Amino acid sequence: MCVFAVPPAPSNVRVLSRRSHSIMIGWQTPNPPHGIITQYLVKYRRRNMQYGVPFLVVLPPTSHMYNVTDLKPNFVYDIQVFS
Repeated sequence: MCVFAVPPAPSNVRVLSRRSHSIMIGWQTPNPPHGIITQYLVKYRRRNMQYGVPFLVVLPPTSHMYNVTDLKPNFVYDIQVFS
């Protein structure tokens, strides 16, 4: 029998750098990871945007940072990282 569990969220998610149209985020592997991390998923969208699909980026388990690009100045974005 195989039992799969949802891994915990990555820890220490933080902004590494900001530019006018991009933001670099970083994170650490969950501790403890409760199994093998197979990928990270970065999800982002402009806040208060009723219509529109969020952007989803799948990254390999060796990744611990991602540069979110093509952001519009003067808007607020929600960014989440999942393992």
